[in-house]
Amino acid sequence: MASIIKNQILKHLSKFTKNLTPDRINISTLKGEGELANLELNEQILMELLDLPTWLRLSKAVCNKVQIKIAWTKLKTIPICVFLDEVEVEMETCDEPRKPSNTSQMPSYSSGGKYGFTDRVVDGISMSINSVTVNFKSHAFQASIQISRILVNSCTPNWAKATDLRHSRVKDTIQDALIIFKEVEWQTLRIEANAIASKDKSFTTTPLRLISNQAKIRISIKKSLNDCSMLATKLQFNLDDLLWVLTDSQLKAMLLFMKSLKQIIEKSSEQTKRLAGEKVKKQSSMDKPPPSRQNRKSSPSQTAESAMNKLFAKLDIKETSYHLYTGRLDLHLCDDTTAVDRKKIQFNPTTDKAHNRHIEGGAMQVTLYKLSLDHYPFHPAGSDRKHWAKYDDGMAARQAWVKQLFSSFTEDFS
Repeated sequence: MASIIKNQILKHLSKFTKNLTPDRINISTLKGEGELANLELNEQILMELLDLPTWLRLSKAVCNKVQIKIAWTKLKTIPICVFLDEVEVEMETCDEPRKPSNTSQMPSYSSGGKYGFTDRVVDGISMSINSVTVNFKSHAFQASIQISRILVNSCTPNWAKATDLRHSRVKDTIQDALIIFKEVEWQTLRIEANAIASKDKSFTTTPLRLISNQAKIRISIKKSLNDCSMLATKLQFNLDDLLWVLTDSQLKAMLLFMKSLKQIIEKSSEQTKRLAGEKVKKQSSMDKPPPSRQNRKSSPSQTAESAMNKLFAKLDIKETSYHLYTGRLDLHLCDDTTAVDRKKIQFNPTTDKAHNRHIEGGAMQVTLYKLSLDHYPFHPAGSDRKHWAKYDDGMAARQAWVKQLFSSFTEDFS
């Protein structure tokens, strides 16, 4: 029996790699420990797992060393621990939006069929990564992202670390769905970008750098119990205090980066909108009315099931959303030209604006406290927003006005 469970789990883990098969994974059935080296990760599976936008392509992903610890006798409560040393990833922009990694809602790395024991074990995996390096290439610029000391753990609905995996899931028998809670945190994040092409030959950009301290991402995933398909995701990006200093040339470089990506991102957004209709339709079909009181039973199991359904209704994810929360954000903008450089600059009154030359060594500071951004990419226009984060009476009063404007807009173009 132990060997059967082992083969099923290792079969799932091998899907995330390219040069590895279940028979090559040597993990002791008694100790539950194993070590692997020089793994090539499956780019298609990773793009699907990370839900990368279609204007990005993951071209390479390798890991130098992996250690796995599995408690074979306690798989229901204790997660599989995966330790990775160094992970190197290469990404590039696409000239045209690529085809989605998986057009169906069912992830290709799932076991297939109904949500079962193997899926619960795989969803409960905890990970520890020493460092991740992402090299990003584009026609206009190149960038690198370095993240150190990454931890991925299962959590309870209150975002406490789950000591028992059964407490990291909330199931609803009415909708035949469940919600999984995961938290990703890291110690340091370093981003560096530099332009490699510019139409303005007289202008040289300065590398753009951003260093962030500890941060975390909280992920809530809603899945179907019938086919393991992913119905909706809620992602919360929590940042501590952040200080970012930008010089004049770095600000121009950032604008150049954004301009170079604008066209491909717009094409990718149009593609996403075409696929969003099917996702919204499936999400709405999952909202089943609760059973009538006449059909309900009062047994202890039914009472516990009813309590779980109530908790699920409180935590339910109606649609996919992305959220950003920061503590304090300090942005410093300053001039990086010296007095000698200013003398070399010749002012052309026909092309240059006069006010740009009247300030010497100018600087500006922008401070934002508790910045909050909420994005709902698949929300139908004019639909209800009661499930939105921080929904209040002011938004409710505005909803009637929005519906009136939307109705008049559709009538004008119908």
